[in-house]
Amino acid sequence: MDRGIADSMGMLGTIINGLALNAGLQQQGIPSRHFSAIPITGFVAPFNQSEASESLEDGYIVIFSGRNR
Repeated sequence: MDRGIADSMGMLGTIINGLALNAGLQQQGIPSRHFSAIPITGFVAPFNQSEASESLEDGYIVIFSGRNR
């Protein structure tokens, strides 16, 4: 398998884990936001530094996943 494909699969795995972690935190009533460097509309918010900083300031746990080359 091409290394680029394998790396992309790994990054998608981090997004899946982030989705699970975010859902678990929210289910427990813990405010959290999930951002990804890889845009996947409808599943996870695209990374935006100002939104992430605001979320932290507002007391949210912020989850980062994916990595854009």
